[in-house]
Amino acid sequence: MNAPVAPARPAARHTAPLHLLTKGIVAVGAAVSMGCGPLASARVEGIAPAPRAAIAAFDGRRPAVRAEGERGSSGAADLWRGSGRVRILEPRNPAHREMAKALVPFATAIDKSMELRGELAFSVADCEGGSPFYHPASQTIVVCEDAMTAVGRLFAGRRSEAELSTGAQEFILLHELGHALIHIQQLPVVGREEDAADQFAVHYSLGRESGGLVRVLAAAEFFGAMSDRSGFVSDREAAGEHATPRQRMFNLRCWAYGASPSRLEWVVTDGLLPESRAARCPTEVAALDRAWSALLRGTVR
Repeated sequence: MNAPVAPARPAARHTAPLHLLTKGIVAVGAAVSMGCGPLASARVEGIAPAPRAAIAAFDGRRPAVRAEGERGSSGAADLWRGSGRVRILEPRNPAHREMAKALVPFATAIDKSMELRGELAFSVADCEGGSPFYHPASQTIVVCEDAMTAVGRLFAGRRSEAELSTGAQEFILLHELGHALIHIQQLPVVGREEDAADQFAVHYSLGRESGGLVRVLAAAEFFGAMSDRSGFVSDREAAGEHATPRQRMFNLRCWAYGASPSRLEWVVTDGLLPESRAARCPTEVAALDRAWSALLRGTVR
């Protein structure tokens, strides 16, 4: 995922204060259960900086370390290899080994639940201002330690900090996994692949575990923070491959709400999702689920 520059925020739009989001998450009572908790602990400790600083690592177009992706096909040593076709590469930098090891439960879940046509590698690196990405030539997801740590800082010192931080980080990993599956499994995509990757992350999260609601809402808050840091939408962003961060924020809130309107009624009543959109959300998320369920037949065990 290569996050674009954040868009304008007209004063009349709904905001996403963390205390409201946290209130709803506590009410849901869910806990992220995919097992990547150590990712949250890899953040920088201390007082949380302003969101502008916390998300700065996601401003790069594509990281200068793209060569890190080439390691997936270069015979690099494995830190972990599953019984199927998923592996985690030994990091070049020993300081990244903790985060690479923290990926093992995530990679194990993918290895056990999916029948892949080719190998999929995970590699941890510093991306020098870039964001996590999928490298098709080597079939490698490059996890940017600096960017993932920045996500953790965004939620530092907040109630439900671990759940929010881990949830947003896992959503980013699932988004990149969506790109990987589209490529490795040769899945058809109608529309923008970036939108499809977000939809896969939602489908996987909401369909498999109670903590999926937390993950989707935490990712929505992350994109809301990205949106808040800029005063305009540039032509470059408007023409880009991604939806704007604010659009992604509302999409994720909509799909989470649509999956459980009774439990997430507060998303609408607290003004975090316009009623005009909320009315369509159950239908939207049902269509999303049907589409990805069909696409993943023959992939999901």
